[in-house]
Amino acid sequence: MNINIAPAGKPVPMFRTDKGWEIALLLSFCVALFLVTKFLLSFAFATFGMEMFQKEVTLFAMAIWLLLLGRSLPYFLVSVPEVTSLITVNLFGGELKEYQTGIHLRFPWEQVKPGNYINLRIFAKDFEKGETYPALDGVMLHVVWGFQYRGMRGNIGKYIAVDKTVIDGGLHDIGSSFLAQIFANLTAETARKNIKRIENCMKGHYEYEIQLELQEPTESNTNGVAPLANVSDKEIWKKRESLVIKAIDEYLGKIKELNEKKEALREEGRSTAPASYEEAYGIDLILVAISDIDYDPKFQEALATREIAKKVKETANVLQQKSSGGGEAISDKEAMEAAMVLGKAVTKTVHHNVQEIKGEGMEAVINFVSGLFVKTPNSGKPEGKGKP
Repeated sequence: MNINIAPAGKPVPMFRTDKGWEIALLLSFCVALFLVTKFLLSFAFATFGMEMFQKEVTLFAMAIWLLLLGRSLPYFLVSVPEVTSLITVNLFGGELKEYQTGIHLRFPWEQVKPGNYINLRIFAKDFEKGETYPALDGVMLHVVWGFQYRGMRGNIGKYIAVDKTVIDGGLHDIGSSFLAQIFANLTAETARKNIKRIENCMKGHYEYEIQLELQEPTESNTNGVAPLANVSDKEIWKKRESLVIKAIDEYLGKIKELNEKKEALREEGRSTAPASYEEAYGIDLILVAISDIDYDPKFQEALATREIAKKVKETANVLQQKSSGGGEAISDKEAMEAAMVLGKAVTKTVHHNVQEIKGEGMEAVINFVSGLFVKTPNSGKPEGKGKP
């Protein structure tokens, strides 16, 4: 990421020394224009017998000089607003030249168009709807991530030659392939617990373009445990994850060393070379971030359904235990039906009576519902004990 930041603690100079020749050339042009204007005006007064105006020739020359200067300077100067770069086109050779924020001297044949002022503000691309990646254990992970970038000063010619959709697509492909590689070697739960580490790895992958080498579990690197037929999938996953976490830690160590070298170069006033895609697209990649890693919505729905079924079954068991204390126990079917009514609250009578139960929490509700299904030894039919 090629970001130009002024060193902390150093004042920003009011005048730039690299502009000295432009300022000198501009002043020379202004002086020469004034002298030529004054000479031609004096010559005209003398030629046409207007010697009476010779004393005021300087004032006349000053007025004409200001008029000419206002008309001619736009052909020699350009003013570039903040957070913007200007690309001019050489009408003779077709070359592109970049001008950064400030006032610059240019040649009249360098064409300036309104559309050639390039905005260098940061653009954000967020995949808010998220993307789905399969984890090692087959669970689908829903990942929300994004990146931010802007045009690279000094390389705007390439930046304007690439469409924004091409840049977004290229950056997305780099990140998506890396995430797919990571998640394919981690179980869903492990991936969700290591969001920050995965994000830092992703940043290093973008910034330094170093590859993450992942090994398959073998007898040599897993203390004799290999993915053989007599080894369970969970054991293989566990060994594979340990290798991946180890590789990630080594990867983060490399990134830390490169960051330290980059910071040292920055303090010396030097900068590192941009990544290949930054050079090709003419951009500075500012930020890469993963905002969330969660289970896919369909998988979450399946988990919720499983938990509901589990709770219904537990409630039915409790109802059977409660009813057995007051008579003949209710059947499994009756207990499940009562548990489902309790879970969905679809019966107004039950709902109404539940509101009138004295006590707190699920225990009181279960006590009430279990009473509805207590059977007497004689009739074998449910007898209600609550209010109708």
